[in-house]
Amino acid sequence: MVSIMNANRMLAISIITSLILMGLAMPDGEGQGENRESKNVHMNLKEGNKLSPETVHDVNESAQTRHVRAETRQAGNIIYETYWVDVGTWTSDGLKGDLTAEGRVVFNIWYQMTEHVNNNRVDWEFRLRYNDEDVAYVKAENTGESHDHPMEATAETTLNRTNIHASSGDTFSIYIRYKSAADCDVYFDHINYDSGASFSMDSVLILEADSKVSARFYDAWGLNWNREGKHFCAVDIEGNITQGDDETEISDGGEIEGENETTYQTTKITFKDINPKKGDSVTVLIAYGPIENGTSEAWTCSFTVGGSGDTGGDGDDDDDDFPIAMAGAAGGVGILAVIGVVVFMRKKKAEESEDEEYYDEEEYEEEYAEEEE
Repeated sequence: MVSIMNANRMLAISIITSLILMGLAMPDGEGQGENRESKNVHMNLKEGNKLSPETVHDVNESAQTRHVRAETRQAGNIIYETYWVDVGTWTSDGLKGDLTAEGRVVFNIWYQMTEHVNNNRVDWEFRLRYNDEDVAYVKAENTGESHDHPMEATAETTLNRTNIHASSGDTFSIYIRYKSAADCDVYFDHINYDSGASFSMDSVLILEADSKVSARFYDAWGLNWNREGKHFCAVDIEGNITQGDDETEISDGGEIEGENETTYQTTKITFKDINPKKGDSVTVLIAYGPIENGTSEAWTCSFTVGGSGDTGGDGDDDDDDFPIAMAGAAGGVGILAVIGVVVFMRKKKAEESEDEEYYDEEEYEEEYAEEEE
């Protein structure tokens, strides 16, 4: 019986050791690939023919515009034929890390006609390229006209492969063509005129979050989050959401190890003047753009404000409270599992104490002797 008790103790200790090691390893980035999630990200056409998930947050900023001149064959006022013309190619900077892109691609473009032509037709052609290779192609045909305000044309397709495993230095680009009998202006690089394309990718990984409230995360695009991105990040405390603002602090989060022993830079975001109370459920949301309209989605990391050592709590130091923080799903599961095993050990110990209290060796020997007779 004693050997069984020792075996149970050794099993529990072994489980605890494994889970603690697993839980500690997750925030270091060693197991980052296991926790990465794909989210829908909108890639925006930017000034200077750049392509980026960065979104201008200030609605009062002026949109970028580009005039597109139609090309036709006509005699007098009679148009016989219209031709495809280049609108432009927008190319991203080289990736600062790795990511996987997959799924459907939704292209969109905002435009306004600058000429009146009877019975006119407007067509668009979109291509998504990965390192100059076409990976998605679609047309938006007869999309309509607007002369008073910009209107949006969209077209949807899928990648021509299951997924794209992109590495540091790789680029994505969007190439657009236009066919019509009338000129138009294209609008882009604005929160309301977000011309570009959206598709799913796992470019962000939140490594850890705490109740200060801050979070450390990896971003494969290597954006300057102090410029625009922090305004789209948020904190949810018990259902009350606080958006990032000019006071939100962005700092260096240190390096993590990626594929092929490559090191990647991380970013730390700290939300100011937010003081969750002990027991509050807190979720940090990291996003490249507005999540209300569904074109962009947020990566999240949740935790419950604990007690001892939890600087973001209410200051009540209670050693009986166990602060819980989840750096991705596996880290949180590891910590919760450790708590479960600790409870199991305490319960097991109590049961063994009860067994020892009611165990009478002389009574057992007498019963055994009677059975032998």
